[in-house]
Amino acid sequence: MQLNINFSGDTITLPNSLKGYPITITGTGTLTSNYIITTTGSFDEGSTFTFYYKGVVDKATYNFNILGTNLSSAQLNRESTIVAVYNGVTWDVNLYINAVNDNWITSSIAGTWQNIPYDDGDIINSGSTTGTYTNTTGTEGANYLGQWKAYKANAANYSNSVPSARRLKYRKNLDGTVQIMGHLRKQFAVPGATTSIKLDNSLYSNTITSPAAIIMDTKVLWYYQLPSPILDLGSNLVQTLPCDLYVEDTTADNNDVFSSNAKIWVGQGTLIVHNSFLSLYSAATITGLTASRNYTLSAFINASYIDL
Repeated sequence: MQLNINFSGDTITLPNSLKGYPITITGTGTLTSNYIITTTGSFDEGSTFTFYYKGVVDKATYNFNILGTNLSSAQLNRESTIVAVYNGVTWDVNLYINAVNDNWITSSIAGTWQNIPYDDGDIINSGSTTGTYTNTTGTEGANYLGQWKAYKANAANYSNSVPSARRLKYRKNLDGTVQIMGHLRKQFAVPGATTSIKLDNSLYSNTITSPAAIIMDTKVLWYYQLPSPILDLGSNLVQTLPCDLYVEDTTADNNDVFSSNAKIWVGQGTLIVHNSFLSLYSAATITGLTASRNYTLSAFINASYIDL
C-alpha cells in the first residue's frame, strides 16, 4: 500500500486488515495542516504496522503523527523504516534511519553541539564574567551545593569570577537522539566532627518547592531552571539519566585541576532532564571525609536518550 502525503492535511485511518502489510509513505512539501495516520477497530497485543517513509516534509507549525507519535523535523527529512507495535493499550512507535541511501553516505546524522545557557542567559563559547549554573528555586543547603560552575582545567580557584568556556552542551541528532555532555564542579564545606555525609541531607541538598510533581525528590543537589525552554531537549518528557559523581579534597590548594587532587569518593547520581530545567539527585553517602575541610564535588555528564 502507498500513501501519498496530502500537505493540506489529512487523517488516514488504517483498518485491522492492513496490519502486517508494508505501507510506503511518499511526498515532498510543507504541511499547512496536521497529517495524521490512525487506526480503527480492535487489535491484539503485538499487532504490527510497518511503514517505509520516503518523504521530505517541512512540518512548519503542524504535526505529522503516526499512530499517536509526532515525528520531529529531523526525522521527517530522513528516509526511514517505522515499526509500530500494539502494546495492548497504545502503539509503541520505533523509527530506524535507513542507512542505504546517498544521504547516509555523504552526510552525518550528528547534530551541532550547542551551549546550555548560564543563568545570566550567556551562551557565548568563552568565559563569562557572571555566569554560573546556580540553583534557581527552593532553599539551598547550609553547606552550599546549589551553585555549580563549568570545569576550567587550570590552577585558578574554581570560584574565579570568570567561569569556563567548557560549558554544559547538548545536541539534537537527525535520528531523534539527544546528547548532553559536560563537567560541573561545586565546593562544599564539612563541619567539625563530620566524617561522612548523605547527599540528600538538607545541609547539602536543596529543598525544591516547585515543580515537585516532576522531579525525583524534593531534595536535590542541584535544580537549574533554564533561562528559556530548549525544545530540542525533548517534547515535555522527563528523562532520568545516570551521572558519575567524584569528590576530591581541595583544602590544600583549592585548585580546579581535576587530575591534581586526591579522589576520595566515587558515586552515582541521577540527572533529570526536561526542556525547561535540569536537576541532579543523589542519596549516596560520602565516607572518608576529614572534619572541617573543603571538598569539591564533580558531576560528569555524558548521556544520550531518544526524544519521542
